[in-house]
Amino acid sequence: CFATTRRDHAKELGPHPFELMRVSQYVERLLNEGRLRFDRRVEKTVTYHDPCHLGRHGGVFEAPRNVIKAIPGIKFVEMPRNRRESRCCGAGAGFKAQHNAHALNIAVDRFREAHETGADEIITTCPFCLVNLNAGADQAGIELKTRDLLQLIMEAIRPEEQPDGASGRGGTAVSPADR
Repeated sequence: CFATTRRDHAKELGPHPFELMRVSQYVERLLNEGRLRFDRRVEKTVTYHDPCHLGRHGGVFEAPRNVIKAIPGIKFVEMPRNRRESRCCGAGAGFKAQHNAHALNIAVDRFREAHETGADEIITTCPFCLVNLNAGADQAGIELKTRDLLQLIMEAIRPEEQPDGASGRGGTAVSPADR
C-alpha cells in the first residue's frame, strides 16, 4: 500500500500534500517527540523479522527495532540474518498462493532461525509474514508465535485492569488535538 500510494497515486494526482511514512517510522517519531510513551512493562524476549517490502525494498530497518527497544521490559535479540541480509518468510509476491508447500518450508527455516535466538515471540510489520511464519511454526511444531509490531505496542500502552474491574490510565497516546 505504501509503495502504491507513494508511487502510483503521485503519478496520477501529483505530489502529496503530506509526508508519507511507515507506521513504525511514525511511532518512532511520536516516541522521539514525547507524544507517546510506553507505561507498561512487557517482560518478553523478542526478535524482529524484516519484511522484504519494508526492509530490502523500502530501506526501513531501524525504526521498528527502535520502537521495540523502547518498550520497558523487552529484551531484544537479533537473528543472525537481519536487515538487508534477512531471509524471506516465503509469503510475498503471491508466492504462497502459487507454491504453498515451498512457502511453508521457507517459513519453517526462518522460524527455526528465530527460535534459536531464544525469543518468546517474533515481531514483524507485514501481515503476509505474520500468517506464513505462524503457519511455519505450526508445521515445525514450535511453540513460538509471530505478532505484528502494533500488537506489541498496544500491549505496552493498554490500560491495566484494576481489581474492581475499572481500567487504569495506561499509556499515553496522541491526543485528539494533535491529530
